[in-house]
Amino acid sequence: MSLQTLDKIPYTILGYANGPSAEVNAPRKDLSKVDTEANDFRQQSLVPVDSETHGGEDVPIYAVGPFSFVFHRSRDNTFIAHAISAALCIGPFKPLQHCNHGNTCTSNLAIIALLTLMSIIYRQRWDDA
Repeated sequence: MSLQTLDKIPYTILGYANGPSAEVNAPRKDLSKVDTEANDFRQQSLVPVDSETHGGEDVPIYAVGPFSFVFHRSRDNTFIAHAISAALCIGPFKPLQHCNHGNTCTSNLAIIALLTLMSIIYRQRWDDA
């Protein structure tokens, strides 16, 4: 799917600031003449480099135990930070019912949140290797 701009040249919803598909000293490519759903399609980028430094792909996240149900489907990345904050009872989530001091549930949630965060970091490092 592509969207129109002021210059009447369509663009895709996902874009990259840098990457191998940057056009150097050339006008922006008209995507109405490109199959953006082809397996070998590369998103347009602004700055030419060998590879992009940040993607927009879905990243799997896993959790088990109490409140793990909040991670059962695709979630926005900002939701993950809020869910972990709620599990750790930090910031605006301190008043939540499960955040009573000495509550075993809170300890379990903190462990789950930390393990989840560690698995995300591990997977990112593994993918970068």
